[in-house]
Amino acid sequence: MYKTLISVITLAVSISVSVQASDRVSTHWENNYFRGGFGIADMEHSYLDINDSGIPVGLTLVGGLPMNSYISFELGYYDFGKTKSKLNTIGGDLESYGEVYENRGDIFFSGRNFATSVRVHTDISRPFYLGIISGYHFMKIRRENDYVVDHTIDWDVKRTMYGEDFDFYYPEKSGLESTTQEYKYKSTYRDHDLFYGVFAGWNSPIGEITFEYNQFNSDIYTPVLFTTSYIHRF
Repeated sequence: MYKTLISVITLAVSISVSVQASDRVSTHWENNYFRGGFGIADMEHSYLDINDSGIPVGLTLVGGLPMNSYISFELGYYDFGKTKSKLNTIGGDLESYGEVYENRGDIFFSGRNFATSVRVHTDISRPFYLGIISGYHFMKIRRENDYVVDHTIDWDVKRTMYGEDFDFYYPEKSGLESTTQEYKYKSTYRDHDLFYGVFAGWNSPIGEITFEYNQFNSDIYTPVLFTTSYIHRF
């Protein structure tokens, strides 16, 4: 992935040098800009099935510094909204292992990051243009757990499995025992890695509008944003 980022930056610099030689007249499209947008967020997890039935709303706030009509450098804030995952898992086996458990409840995920990136695109002064984006991001994901665990143990099966060791530690245990425990806690995950995306722009009668897809990599979470943005140049 790092080779991809280096390749994009090298391409950007090469195009910039060749274009600047013939593009001496400053235009509106080469002014600094602010891009703000919103859309749909999606959160993927490396080992949890995040099955949100709603539509999390994502947000982007980005400042850009164009080198010319083909290349821009950006610094931005990306918000992934709030995602809810229903937790309903059953594990264990009473006959084989002497215990069975069921997890029931919700897990909430919310996240944001800051990123720096380079955008390479076709001529931005045209009515329509296409481009790619690649950069580096610093991610923060907050997880809120609110669920219960129903746990049933068959102590007779446990005794058969562990023999004398079991009698030493649990001499009075026998039969079935069921417990329910509630878990409510919060945790924060931080990481930094590459991100990439593609976009299409339209110089519409009401201003410059872009439609974007961005994916942010990390070891555990992979947030995705589909956004529509408005660009204000100044």
